[in-house]
Amino acid sequence: MNAIVIATANRPPALVRFLVSVALVLMANILAGFALGLLGFTPLGRASYSSILLVMLVLGFSALLLAFDRVLSPLPEALGLPLKSKTLPDAALGLGFGVATVSLAVGVVGVVGQVRFHYAGAHPAALALTFWTLAAAAMVEELSFRGYPMHRLMEALGAPVAVAVTSCLFGLAHLRNPHGNGWGVVNTVEIGVLLALAYVRTRSLWLPWGIHFGWNLALGLGYGLVVSGYPDFSDAIVGSLQGPRWLTGGAYGIEASATASAVIAAAIVALMVVVKQRPAPQFIVENAPRLQITPDSTQGS
Repeated sequence: MNAIVIATANRPPALVRFLVSVALVLMANILAGFALGLLGFTPLGRASYSSILLVMLVLGFSALLLAFDRVLSPLPEALGLPLKSKTLPDAALGLGFGVATVSLAVGVVGVVGQVRFHYAGAHPAALALTFWTLAAAAMVEELSFRGYPMHRLMEALGAPVAVAVTSCLFGLAHLRNPHGNGWGVVNTVEIGVLLALAYVRTRSLWLPWGIHFGWNLALGLGYGLVVSGYPDFSDAIVGSLQGPRWLTGGAYGIEASATASAVIAAAIVALMVVVKQRPAPQFIVENAPRLQITPDSTQGS
């Protein structure tokens, strides 16, 4: 991995940079929300919201890297999005991993309870918009929770604390979703740990983005089920889960079930076995010797 050059002078403390990044995420969500308010929670509205938010976050975090972190090169890598030979394989592995994890959970409900599907017709434009919305929304959340903010926490407090804090924030952010509840928050925290560990193992957002996108794509567009409380992504297949709430998750969807708790735990174990720890990127600090940064170091990208 290429070195990232960081100037040491005039850099605010890492925790200050973390708090600024949180403020940036909140402000970007508010501003992008105007587009959603104008267009409504329609396929076009959701796609516009996710797209605007994605652009704002990329530009905003890039500005922070240049102004606060004094990064001289290269910005994609510093954002956690290196454009390397492993980019496509990581994304593809994550996509398959996410689809397989959701399929396992749905399969468990099918065995213990009942799963029903029916074809409701499909419009190509609606399918394309939903596909893009799910892809962009997954990247938005990865940049927000496993990107710059997590990097700053790793720099200040180390990887274990950063994984724990960002995963808890990820879970709490979903509490405001339709039918949000405690079990859904706990499972979303667990998913956050899975995604954060995927970043720590690869030092890239491509694997966690693939897992995140594959999960939502399979759940919403593939199986036509509720995604984190939202039943709006079943553009072709409409599915339903039948059984006790602990099994199906009720109105919030399978992500608020004991089924998901067990499957996500198994996915974390599988991830740690399948994905080997990669060498951490090297950082050249101005007027200092080259430093090798490890995932548990108090330094960050």
